[in-house]
Amino acid sequence: MNRSEQIYFHKLKKEVAIPQAMDDRLEDIYTQIRNGQIRMKAPDPDMQRRPASRREDTREGTSESCFSVNRGFSKNAVWKWTAAAALCMIFLLSGLCFANPAFAKDLPILGDVFERLLENRANSLIGHKDQTALESIAEHSAPVDEAPAAPENEASVTNLAEDAGIVMTVSDAYCDGYDLYYTFSVQTEDSEMNQADYLLMLRYEEGDPFPYGSIHGSVNGYETEVTLQGSEKSGDGAFVSLARINFAELTREMLAEEMTVELEIDGVGAHQTDLVSDTMAGYKTVRGNWKLRFQVRMDTSNNRTALIDSEQNGFRVQKAVQTPSNTHVECTVPEEWAEKGLVFILTDDGGNRTHVEFTRYSRQDDGSSLYDISFYRSEADHLTLQVYDKNGTAQGQGDIPLPLLAEIPLDMTAGAVSD
Repeated sequence: MNRSEQIYFHKLKKEVAIPQAMDDRLEDIYTQIRNGQIRMKAPDPDMQRRPASRREDTREGTSESCFSVNRGFSKNAVWKWTAAAALCMIFLLSGLCFANPAFAKDLPILGDVFERLLENRANSLIGHKDQTALESIAEHSAPVDEAPAAPENEASVTNLAEDAGIVMTVSDAYCDGYDLYYTFSVQTEDSEMNQADYLLMLRYEEGDPFPYGSIHGSVNGYETEVTLQGSEKSGDGAFVSLARINFAELTREMLAEEMTVELEIDGVGAHQTDLVSDTMAGYKTVRGNWKLRFQVRMDTSNNRTALIDSEQNGFRVQKAVQTPSNTHVECTVPEEWAEKGLVFILTDDGGNRTHVEFTRYSRQDDGSSLYDISFYRSEADHLTLQVYDKNGTAQGQGDIPLPLLAEIPLDMTAGAVSD
């Protein structure tokens, strides 16, 4: 843990008064437990400490930041990514609901946590979310709505779930049509679990004794990938994090203005930063079954979309979209480069670079590939997309010693349309 992280964690533990509005919401949630709407299950006595196992990480290094955890990654790769992300993304959005008010009163309020996170990111070249994006997500977030009851006697599934002595809550959410972010909190009175610096939510597959650092998720009934940061300790017995669902794998027909999100978690692994291990189970794992369901409303009113249709050397940009959280660029890559190693660089007129969060692509019928590139947030009116050959060499040619394949200007003001 570096110096800035130590200072951040120290500040995060300071006690800040919780406003009356939050107390009221906390009491509403706690009433559900007292009334038996959510039932506690006993912890699994068979699940005890796991010995740490080590696996070699064979991935090749990359100069680009990859936010998403693809299903094709090895479990060890997922663990490496999640452990790093756990140190980067810790904050509360407005009105976070915790099941135990006694614990909740030890937590800082929204502005205080955000202020500390932004101070950390101010001195960082690249984080898992930059300052302006974090501010925008907080500004445009809203409390989640309780989703309609599902059939087959699942009416009790809401945005709060409790099992094996652990309470999980989804509170606020933000959705711009490309990404869905939501806050996620975990509470337990287990003294061993509370010694953790962060908790990982786990998924188990049948016949596999080793857990994945991911969870089951769906939007409107369609299975989707959920990127959930490690839940960092933010008070006595409470852990908080930010989760993200990217809609790149979902078609527009699968989405709607109001969407129902369902999550299922199979276990929780407790981790300490000074106990490095290649297992996601941690020094203690609690198995259980936590199902959550909530409703979010898509808001695209703050998106700015530009139809670019600009081409160079076979690389064509069709569209670019600036949202409160990200900048998205759609680029067609010619067949000869469709599956080669490419580096995408986005800069504004001042030469300021907006870093990549993740890249996805799909093959087209003509052999080309359509790349969906998600960059960090940029408000610039004029941007430039550069495409480089990652495996090539071009010493002495600019700041990036790689062959430049295409350089395409993006005018976000010309031909702009509402999303």
